[in-house]
Amino acid sequence: MREIRPDSQYQVRKPTQEEYEQLWNYFVSLGHDEEGATNLINQYWYVVLDDYISDCPAYAGKVLIAVYGMPEFYELFIWDNGQIKQIEQESGMRKGLEMVKK
Repeated sequence: MREIRPDSQYQVRKPTQEEYEQLWNYFVSLGHDEEGATNLINQYWYVVLDDYISDCPAYAGKVLIAVYGMPEFYELFIWDNGQIKQIEQESGMRKGLEMVKK
């Protein structure tokens, strides 16, 4: 079998308690009640990529990936000046990925 990306340095990990609390506060700021925000944290999957660097000069830092139920239901979050922030996938990129699937 071919060894792919043997020099890869990235690490995937579970969020820390502090990161979960930041995410919980973010959900509450969107209008979720405390129970709803807690359910979002407890019922779904989250991973953090530390020290992520995009392939163009756009972003370097932590990325949190949330998967809700099915893999097609995901959200991406970054930290901007210490605050968690949800980001949307660029629509042109999404269309390009859909064309590759066909």
